[in-house]
Amino acid sequence: MAAVVDRFEFKRLVLKATPRVGSAEESKENSFWRKFKFPIVSKEAGAVTSIHFSPTEPHDFAVTAGSKVQLYSSATNEVRKSLSRFQEVAYSGHFRHDGQLLVAGSEGGVVKVFDCGSRAILRQFKGHAKAVKTVHFSPDGLRVLSGSDDTSVRNWDLATGACVTTLRGHEDYVRRVVCIPSSCDLVLSGSYDHKLRLWDLRTGTGVWECDHGHPVETLLVFPSGGMGVSAGGNVVRVWDLLRGERGRPLISVSNHQKTVTSLAFDGSCRRLLSAGLDKQLKVYSVEDYRVIHSMSYPAPVLSLAMSPTDSHLVVGMTNRLLSIKQRPVKSGEEPALASDSRLLSSQLRPGTHRYFVRGKHYQPANDEYFVAQTKKQSVPQHERFLRKFEYREALNSVLKV
Repeated sequence: MAAVVDRFEFKRLVLKATPRVGSAEESKENSFWRKFKFPIVSKEAGAVTSIHFSPTEPHDFAVTAGSKVQLYSSATNEVRKSLSRFQEVAYSGHFRHDGQLLVAGSEGGVVKVFDCGSRAILRQFKGHAKAVKTVHFSPDGLRVLSGSDDTSVRNWDLATGACVTTLRGHEDYVRRVVCIPSSCDLVLSGSYDHKLRLWDLRTGTGVWECDHGHPVETLLVFPSGGMGVSAGGNVVRVWDLLRGERGRPLISVSNHQKTVTSLAFDGSCRRLLSAGLDKQLKVYSVEDYRVIHSMSYPAPVLSLAMSPTDSHLVVGMTNRLLSIKQRPVKSGEEPALASDSRLLSSQLRPGTHRYFVRGKHYQPANDEYFVAQTKKQSVPQHERFLRKFEYREALNSVLKV
């Protein structure tokens, strides 16, 4: 009897494992970010507070740490030049759009402009009473914007070295100044007073402001100039800059446990990267702002940047470590910015045949829902008469047919 029982022992039913919705996209993103391997870690002179890639090839990057701004080669990942003409701590090394000039602030309130080729100081802007921790070139490269701990934002003329405009309105340290890419006269600033302010340099007044809810650490503006991203506390918010009034943010995400200190776009601006004091780096899709990948680092992160070709991911930390991760780029792979410019040049124009048939052959993804359009059925004329109990007209309409 025992043998019979063993022969017919219970067997569990094996359930089929079906992939969840969106798994294909997530696996694709994970495989992309896992290609950033073999990190190079170097020790800097101080905490790495700023990283910025040159907009021009070969896309070298500037690392601001301690009293130096070091220019790293993207080919060898080693220091190519060092700008050490600072007596105090340097901040916010930023390239001009042509990659020929670099501007940086300092603890003493002096803003310096360097020639990247000769490392010579071309201009020194003096006027701030306290430390200048954020600087930015205007889109045309003719002006420099600076934000200081003296709560002011100044607009400097690069040719004459004079301060053209002084913007006052913040009540605490100004931590970030960003120029709107689509306009040379609009500037967005963020401060520890929780406020974001959009300034018009032509009038020297603020045209828009909003409350982030936390001290603002950093800002980003989309290339179109219509939307901005702010980070402060453990919250990242997306704002509509064209609304023209104080309003609520479009999106608010809170995926960090501590303060978010840095934001960055990838080369195509389809992904948003954030990093903070919780040693985490989060990657969001700008379509729905959900986290599609995350990375961990050994120390709190102060700065991050990604190359325009999506080949380098550089992160600076509080313990003076600089992490450089590189992704192998295939020979036939086109840079993200080049593909974007190609798309912009071939945008659909209203009135053309391509504009009329746009989306005809679009195939929805696995995680998308297709809403079928139901056409309104036409009711025959005799039925409309019958509903009104007009039998004679209904008969006549049928006999006419």
